[in-house]
Order: sequence, then structure tokens, then C-alpha cells
Amino acid sequence: MATWGIAQAKAQFSEVVHEAATSGPQKISRSGREVAVVVSIEEWQKLKPASASPEPGVGTLYGILMNSPLRNAGVEFPRIKGKLRKLDL
Repeated sequence: MATWGIAQAKAQFSEVVHEAATSGPQKISRSGREVAVVVSIEEWQKLKPASASPEPGVGTLYGILMNSPLRNAGVEFPRIKGKLRKLDL
């Protein structure tokens, strides 16, 4: 995997993209520290999690809770009765 300095990658961006498509992932570094990787779309599709879906709510806490097998299981959580706690802010 080749490493490009950020200024060099910016100046030769089309070459970085071409190399990513033909030779594999290309690392980008800033001040000697690796900060990014450019990959081909084929490689990205392989790495992308299956849960990454355009369907709203999928992969979010809301989606997980709404699709839980326990959603309609009749589980109830009792509410605490009484006064609320007073917090000093």
C-alpha cells in the first residue's frame, strides 16, 4: 500500500484515485502521520457493513429498538412513583 503526503495527494489526486482502482488502497499522511485511505468502490463495497442501508432507522439505536424481538413481548417496566429528585445545577 503506497503512502502519499497530503500535499502530493492533493496535487496528484487523479493519480491517487487511479492507483486505488488498479493497485489497491492508498494511504494519505499529514506531518508523517497516516490520516486517511483512498480505496476503490469495489473495495469499499466489500468493507461496508451489511447493516449500512439507505432504509431510514436501520443501524441506529431507534432502528435497533424498533426491530427488537422483545418489542411486543408484553414486558413492562414499572414507573417510580413519588417526587422527582431535585438537582443543584
